[in-house]
Amino acid sequence: MLTTLYLPAALENVASGAFNNCSNLTDVYFAGTQEEAEAILIGTNNAYLSAATWHCSDGDSQGIGATSGTCGSKVTWELSNDGTLTISGTGAMTNYTASSGTPWEARKSSVKTVTVGDGVTTLGDYAFSGCANLTTVNLPNGLKTIGRNAFYDCDSLVTTTLPNSVTNIGNYCFSSCGKLRNVTLSNTLASIGYEAFSWCSSLTSIEFPDSLTYLGAWSFISCPLSELTIPEGITIIEGYTFASNSSITTLYLPSTLENVASSAFSGCSNLSDVYFAGTQEEAEAILIGTNNTYLSAATWHFSAVSPQSLKTLKLPSTLSTVESEAFAGVSAQRIIIPASVDVIESKAFANCSYLQMLVFEGSPYSIATDILSGCANVTVSVSEGSSAEKWANRLGLTVIYH
Repeated sequence: MLTTLYLPAALENVASGAFNNCSNLTDVYFAGTQEEAEAILIGTNNAYLSAATWHCSDGDSQGIGATSGTCGSKVTWELSNDGTLTISGTGAMTNYTASSGTPWEARKSSVKTVTVGDGVTTLGDYAFSGCANLTTVNLPNGLKTIGRNAFYDCDSLVTTTLPNSVTNIGNYCFSSCGKLRNVTLSNTLASIGYEAFSWCSSLTSIEFPDSLTYLGAWSFISCPLSELTIPEGITIIEGYTFASNSSITTLYLPSTLENVASSAFSGCSNLSDVYFAGTQEEAEAILIGTNNTYLSAATWHFSAVSPQSLKTLKLPSTLSTVESEAFAGVSAQRIIIPASVDVIESKAFANCSYLQMLVFEGSPYSIATDILSGCANVTVSVSEGSSAEKWANRLGLTVIYH
């Protein structure tokens, strides 16, 4: 386990990958001056070497390498001592490659926050790829495109929100972000590239906007999504798009769907219900490729309405008791009851004539039998084994699982 390194004053070049994955390297003792250290040509994939504390003959330095510069014809960058990488200017960033690296390559293990300023329209390819300690991303309205591999393998990133100006997400953009679990997509997003969210092993839910027209192959492979709604307008689901997902149980498909490519849902062994917005005849006309056995074998429900298309009322997450007739007569088509709710009193949702779906995110210990008095044909979405499931089954309601 390498923790300490002594380097000679005569050193001029450290080739790409020479100290790759030396994650415990903390101290470098260099026989020359700080100026001489900064002049050393350090190749890509030596981030831990560059980020270590360098002890030089004339003083110490927390890492070596530039802390500011240009990253586009009209775009600049600056890395502060607290780990904030700020991208400023107008127009597009430069596109980089895995071999060439970014201007902050030497210090990317120090990057904790990325803040992109107003005026920047495109994040370049590989822009923040491999920033292993990146936890926070701030993106501006006006950003349109996120380049390929832009956040690839950012393994500390948990949450990201894309501004509503973003229309395209590049190939591999968030691939292998193992801790990523909360993603809010732009409401103008048109295209999600090849493997854009592949191997995001903590991503359990995603809501696609109605604007989406293309999902790239392998884009969500090995993401443990439990329920999935594909929006109207999608005509093809490419190969391996949602493969290797044993968590998915419920799938909503649009009436526009014409083709499910080979292995699109391969390995989705717990897929039990498919709700198709079109007719049975239209479903039979869909071209379903090989290795989609679980999709074909599921129970198909026709002329179904997806939850995403319904007018939704989500109750406050601080609510513990839904009092009697509290939401009687509301015009919502879907009502979401948060996990904080323990008690639902008599006729809480009575006479909601538009109500089609009641979603229980938790398991209240007390649910009155008549909370849906005056409501007809309401589907109840529950967790398997919950008290809400037992309540719905006692009343003979239609149950789906999430």
